[in-house]
Amino acid sequence: MRYRAAALALAGLVLAGCASGAGTGAGSTAAPGGGSSAVPGSGDSTTSGPSMGGTASLAPPSDSVSGSGGTPAQVAAIAAGCPTNQNFAVQNGPASKPVPADLAVSWVLRCTISHKGQTSVLVAERSQSDLSPLLRALRTPSAQRQKVVCPMMAVYLPYFELVLPDGKVFVPKVPVNNCNQPQNLVVQALESLRFAELTSRPLK
Repeated sequence: MRYRAAALALAGLVLAGCASGAGTGAGSTAAPGGGSSAVPGSGDSTTSGPSMGGTASLAPPSDSVSGSGGTPAQVAAIAAGCPTNQNFAVQNGPASKPVPADLAVSWVLRCTISHKGQTSVLVAERSQSDLSPLLRALRTPSAQRQKVVCPMMAVYLPYFELVLPDGKVFVPKVPVNNCNQPQNLVVQALESLRFAELTSRPLK
């Protein structure tokens, strides 16, 4: 009888141990809500259940970061600096300079005026396309003026600036041909860029 009682007691202990381990894996403890969380030091780094709930919030991407063409505030200021008077054939004004060979450029600002009915709209755009063709064209020397028959139609370029990595702007001197018109390489390189609108505002 003593042996039978001892055997029954041992079986009860085994069953109780199995019941206590059911529902939780090795190295895990029950988590509120039916999930499980890893026990520190168990080697299992996965967590689940309500502890991972909620909507993830991501910071909105900045328009531009410092070192890559200016902060968002700098970009807004650059766009606001588009000239409202663009009655010129070539933007080789007093502020323009030849483009150095080592000048690092992050993006290009283009300013245009579009006419919608009786309203004129000043549009500021940015291009971060491959700028290598444009920079090469801008570094081309201007041709000497010659006594040749020049076309009566002038070539107009939209106003544009080169924006440096620190957010400063560089007004490039546009090389001209022997008729004092922008060289075709510059015109083609500028037209090949893909631009995205930054701002637009009506002009009085």
